[in-house]
Parts: sequence; C-alpha cells; structure tokens
Amino acid sequence: NGNISLGIGVKAPTGKHDATSRFFTATGASVPFPADQTIQPGDGGWALLLQSQAFRQLSERVNGYASGSYMVNPKARSDVPNAPGGTLFWSVPDVYSARLGAAVSVLPKHGLTLSLGARMDGIPVHDLIGGGDDNTIKRSSRILFAEPGVSLSSSGNTFTVSVPWRVSVNREKSLFEAATNGVNGGGFAKYLVFASYSRRL
Repeated sequence: NGNISLGIGVKAPTGKHDATSRFFTATGASVPFPADQTIQPGDGGWALLLQSQAFRQLSERVNGYASGSYMVNPKARSDVPNAPGGTLFWSVPDVYSARLGAAVSVLPKHGLTLSLGARMDGIPVHDLIGGGDDNTIKRSSRILFAEPGVSLSSSGNTFTVSVPWRVSVNREKSLFEAATNGVNGGGFAKYLVFASYSRRL
C-alpha cells in the first residue's frame, strides 16, 4: 500500500559554466562575456545528491506522493565574475526541490492517470558546507508551483508529462545582499515542462 525510497548520488561538472554570450556595458557597448549563471548548462562544481521518494495508496484509485532532493555543493564560488573586470564571483549554491500531491487513475484499463500537487524549488541562503555565502553573488530564493500532470502506461511503457505553474516567488536576500543593502536582479520562469519515459523489463 505504500513505499519509501532513499537515494544518494554525485553530480559532476560536465555542463559548461562559462558559455559566452554578450554583455552590454553602461555605455551601450556589447562585449563577449559568459552568460548569466541561471542559463548556463552547469555551475562548475561537483556536488552530492540526496534524494527521497514516497507514495501511499489512499483509495482504490488514488495515491498520494511526496519527493524531495537536495544538492550539496561544497565549492564556494565559481571562477566567473558577475561582470567584465569584476571582483565579485558567482556562488556555486546548494539547490533543493520538494513535491507533494495525489494521482488519480481515471481510466485504469487504458493506463491513464492524472495528478495534481505542489512543488517547491529553491536556493537556500546558507549552504550546508563550502562557505561563500557572504561574499558571492547568489540568487537565493524559494519558488512555489502548482503542478498538474498526466501519465499514460501500456505494456510496461510509461509516458509522463507535468507542467508546474509558478504561484509565488520569495526572492530572499543572500548574506552578501543583506550586508550591502542591494539585490541582484533575475527572472524566474512562469512555468516548467517535464517529460519522461520509462520501461519496466
């Protein structure tokens, strides 16, 4: 009627963290410079991944679910400054995510399941280890999403799509921002799209 799983893993710095874009100076000139950290494929550091998942049957057709993950980045800062010639560098922050909701089997014979839940993603103000919280550029935040989803299963194959829709953003000041009375701006996605496929052998 239910299950809990725990996982541990490693994130390698395989994605580029210094992919070049264009930086516009105060005079309007455009110079080549690494793109904003939030759209880089990587962050430049190794990390420890801690994960958990759980589900519980609530009725014949309804299951509750919960999951969480935390990425522990021991590296304090990136080697990329936030501006050309700058002395401030991007943080290599911890990142977390949590989900809670329910899934309803609406057409059991056809393997169709609908789900609805809440999702929270964020970057904490304080990293667990590594430091750099008070002297790096970090977009610490907590973002809440409403997450509808649909799953289709047939002959051991499962296709799943979910579209978390942003409900609120808490842009918490980092320690550096609090000390300097400033905020490093940044955009937050209005919605996300996750698609997956799995096959049971």
